[in-house]
Parts: sequence; structure tokens; C-alpha cells
Amino acid sequence: MGKLDFYGERPSGKPDEKVEGRLLKWKGTDYVAFEPVQKRDSDHPARTYLKETKHVSFYKNEGEKENSYSLHVNVDGKSADAPAELLQKAAEALKPLMKNPPQVPVNTVFITDTEEMKVWQRKKEKKLVIQLILDTAKPFLMTSNMLRLAQEANKIINSRKF
Repeated sequence: MGKLDFYGERPSGKPDEKVEGRLLKWKGTDYVAFEPVQKRDSDHPARTYLKETKHVSFYKNEGEKENSYSLHVNVDGKSADAPAELLQKAAEALKPLMKNPPQVPVNTVFITDTEEMKVWQRKKEKKLVIQLILDTAKPFLMTSNMLRLAQEANKIINSRKF
């Protein structure tokens, strides 16, 4: 025997129409109301895709209110380090669209600030950030410069208490 509702027995088979929306209920009363979802005007798209790849979507939300940008990134649930993979995929997808590379926060106090290396501490996160800058015009020196800068970074780590 099937479920009964106020209007009689529910018919078998699929319904002819499905209405998306929200059912609203109030505590202490028997009153309920159904609000169907309002369709958008097809003249005004909800979003404009600026960059779309297999795992990343970057788009501009458009509407009557203030416009905004959104980024949607997917990674596999089996990922060992999902946050790092999310950031890496986002950076790869957005790099061609960026006018300027991401900057170091303005109020940063540097431990070391040279043309080749910047070192600062994120105390709240308990992290030490080391940025190495290598000159690609001299590829034969890149490895040796990286090793030299890594040694300097190691001296900073060993000389300070964090």
C-alpha cells in the first residue's frame, strides 16, 4: 500500500514535472509554504567564464548587486596534500591572466631582504618563508647559486630561535 497525502493516493511512475524550490515550515504551527526557484533572465548570464580547464574554473559573477570573481578548483579525494594541490592548480591556471606576480604582504618584517633572497616569518602560522630568486639568463650558475642561497638560509635558521 502506497503513501497517502491530502489529495489522495500517489500515482505510480515518474512525475511529469519537477519544481525546484524550498519548503518553509514554522515551529508551533501547521503552516507550510513552498517557494519555487525563480528562473534567471536568459538575457543576463549569471557568470562569465574567464578561464576554464579540466579542474579549474575562474569566472566573473554578474548581476544587479556588486560584481565579484570566483574560483572553483577540484582535486582528487585521495590526494595526500589536498590544500597544496589546490593552490598549485589555481596558480597554474591563473598565472597567464595575472598582470603582476603575487606580492609579499606589505607589513612584512624581513629577516633577510636581498635581490636574491627574502626571508620572513609568519608568527601566527609558525612558518618561516624563504623566497629564492634565480637568474635564468645564466642557467649554468643557477644550481650553484641555489645551493649558496640554501646555505645562507640554513645559517639564518640555525642562528635564530623560532
